[in-house]
Amino acid sequence: MRLSQRGIVLILVLWILTILMVLSLSLSYAVKTELMATFAFKEELENKYLAYAGVERAKLELVYRKIHRNIEDEAWNDDGTIYDFTDGKSKVSVKITNETGKIDINYAQEPVLRRLFVNQGLTEEQAEEIVDCIMDWKDLDDAVRLKGAEQGYYSSLKNPYKVKNAHLESVDELLFVKGITRNLLYGGNGKRGIIDLLTIYSKTPLISINSAPLEVLKAIPGITHEMAEAIIERRKGKVLQNQLDIKDILTDSALEAMKYISFQKHILYTIESEASSDGKFTYGVRTVIALQGNNQFTTYYYKEPAKMRRQ
Repeated sequence: MRLSQRGIVLILVLWILTILMVLSLSLSYAVKTELMATFAFKEELENKYLAYAGVERAKLELVYRKIHRNIEDEAWNDDGTIYDFTDGKSKVSVKITNETGKIDINYAQEPVLRRLFVNQGLTEEQAEEIVDCIMDWKDLDDAVRLKGAEQGYYSSLKNPYKVKNAHLESVDELLFVKGITRNLLYGGNGKRGIIDLLTIYSKTPLISINSAPLEVLKAIPGITHEMAEAIIERRKGKVLQNQLDIKDILTDSALEAMKYISFQKHILYTIESEASSDGKFTYGVRTVIALQGNNQFTTYYYKEPAKMRRQ
């Protein structure tokens, strides 16, 4: 074989080796990608079912709390406290929030809503305007309140839409109401939003004093910050049954608060469960349930995946 022919063969061999190396690297990359995708799917699937397990654990705690009323310290609280437990590499975070301690936006009394917004840093005038707009949004007529907004306002927007003129179907719907911003509803810049203080499920204008968080208690006319803290401390050791249980906390000027509160039993809950592995592949579930007399649960709302709201 002549020298020139040997050179051509060598070049062909080098090209073939190069092509084989490229194919090998491509195959290796494809296999690695598939493995990573499979691993991610496995992690997400595991966390998905662990999030389900967190919901079931919360239900068990609620039943336990109901049966063993005198040892509530051993059961999970329904005040939004986050409880963590681990399973292998995964961590599951669960919290239970009682819906009867929130303000039902469809039945809320105006003085409560005004105080809620003032406590969020709005002026009295701004709070009155937003409350009027909320009332106009959900009432059945087209009459405009003094500082409210009806169809005329919403039709004049760049992207117009119809006023509801009916009960809200979710708290998130408040974003359509004039004056309600994302920061006000969801929070931002280190400030808590009002979404976790509102509900559409309790279907009563009254607020359960046994489960209302500090911000909701402070929104009740007549209840000061100090009174709200005292009520929360008092209910840690017992279920508040009637006015006599807080008579020494409420001053004479705070007796007006009684027309805004109730001592009803806890049956409506939001459960949020979130599972993660090393902070990755997080999967969450959010559901609203009612605990019935036979220790069975009725589901009113369910969403997955859902990110847990952390304060």
